[in-house]
Amino acid sequence: MEKNQKLIPLTSQLNKQFCHLFSLFEKNKTWTDIEKWLFKIEKALKDYPSPFITDKITLYKRLAQCLNKELPQSVHLASLRVYQQIFKNIKNNCQGLLSDYKAVFCKDLGLFSIGLFPYCKYSGNNIEFFINLIREFYLPVQKELVQCGRGLISCFLMAIKGKKGKEKDQLEKVLFDIKMVIGRRQSFLLGFCG
Repeated sequence: MEKNQKLIPLTSQLNKQFCHLFSLFEKNKTWTDIEKWLFKIEKALKDYPSPFITDKITLYKRLAQCLNKELPQSVHLASLRVYQQIFKNIKNNCQGLLSDYKAVFCKDLGLFSIGLFPYCKYSGNNIEFFINLIREFYLPVQKELVQCGRGLISCFLMAIKGKKGKEKDQLEKVLFDIKMVIGRRQSFLLGFCG
């Protein structure tokens, strides 16, 4: 109860900041403007570390737009850092309670994933950062990953195509970990037999 009372002012301030920042998004003219906008979003999330975002749909829509393959890797990395901070805020708010983390994280799993998963196949230099996001924040929800399992498995299978060496090994290891987390039977039902 006390924890929720402390979150009320943080949540209020965060959502005020976001309301202002969302209104500025359309004014971005260049990719450097977008990058600066993303840094402001990340800063707001750090300054007011609440996992409760009122206009989630706008936020995740903008983040997905910022992961457009036509934009430079630096914009992609700034977007991934915003996702990371959102996920950290969720995790920190749950104070190590896995059941709470699963409940809060999985509530918006589809919103996170719709922007992140398509990005995997052209993530380039940011692939390690992307893999770490999946390992640190997605895999802990365990069996609940089934709800996005097909998309998660597909994004990694698409990313593996044409890869060699260390990068391919990393991607295959994550696929194996996903399979172990959601279970062999579910992996098979989702179309992953590897």
